Amino acid sequence: MIFQKQLQNCPKISVVTPSFNQSKYIEKTIQSVLLQEYQNIEYIIMDGGSSDGSVDIIKKYESRLKYWQSQSDKGQADAISQGFKLATGDIFAWINSDDFYCQNSFQKVAKTFIKYPSLGLIYGDSFLVNEQAELTRALIASPMNYKQWLYGTSSVFQGSVFFSRFAYESVCGIDSTLEYAMEYKLFFNIAKQFQTVHIPEFLACFRQQPRQKSATISHIGLSEFKNILLELENLNTESWSYRSTTHFLRLLRRLKYIKNGWFLNRSQYSKIFQKVTTF
Repeated sequence: MIFQKQLQNCPKISVVTPSFNQSKYIEKTIQSVLLQEYQNIEYIIMDGGSSDGSVDIIKKYESRLKYWQSQSDKGQADAISQGFKLATGDIFAWINSDDFYCQNSFQKVAKTFIKYPSLGLIYGDSFLVNEQAELTRALIASPMNYKQWLYGTSSVFQGSVFFSRFAYESVCGIDSTLEYAMEYKLFFNIAKQFQTVHIPEFLACFRQQPRQKSATISHIGLSEFKNILLELENLNTESWSYRSTTHFLRLLRRLKYIKNGWFLNRSQYSKIFQKVTTF
């Protein structure tokens, strides 16, 4: 009820950026938050003690930050968790320091939460970009439901996800012991208890670069994913029944993509990309 009353006005969006030695990318991340056409933003940057010039970039914007620090932490998940402990917003999100938001994303998110105040989580579409922030392809999120999360077939991209503070606290926040699959466990727990909605809009850009975790520790992510399902649902991802169900759901997802025309050609989504990434 309290959350619903807060949403009657302009809900505060709290964004956390975890970072470590990302001076090559972090300024674009910061600008994509601060240049949103949305007034009620609270931005927190948790730097892990960078020595590459990142701190100098952060200091350029410190007057517009709720809080920032540069000191050793226990990893990405710990930095995000500590950042959210400082946050006072109605809506939470985090954006990694090599990714960035699209134009007007926060307005779209706030309008959706105002329209559906009981929502736990909303998610949009994303663009995949290269190291130079040039468009590679569109990442269209698939409809998310409990079963799709359970079988790892829900295409939801972390940078385009926003969730209510109430939902985050209800599931006891992010698991700071995880190195890779912290978003999967958090979103899974929220989706299990709360309604989720897909916004058919591009909300963020996911950058591919050599040092990102998907390129360096994906094996850890796979192990964590298996352990999460064993812990939460007693599911063995190596079993025949699990694998066959996963393949079937992926086929259904692909057929739905084709039916709904979600496979845009490059010229179509290039125009959209140019429009929503120009501040």
